[in-house]
Amino acid sequence: MALSRHAALSKLCRSPSAISRRVKALEERLGRILIVRGQPCTPPAWAGRFAPI
Repeated sequence: MALSRHAALSKLCRSPSAISRRVKALEERLGRILIVRGQPCTPPAWAGRFAPI
C-alpha cells in the first residue's frame, strides 16, 4: 500500500519542511541522494537494487 507524502508526514507528526531538512542532512552525511525531488518524488536508480520499483 502506497502512502501519499502528506499522509506519511502526518503519521510522523512533522512539517514537510522539517522532514525535508532531515532528509537533506542525511543525504549529505551519507553522500548519496535518497529521494529524487520532483513531481512525484521518486527513489534514485540505485535503490532498485534493494526494493523493486
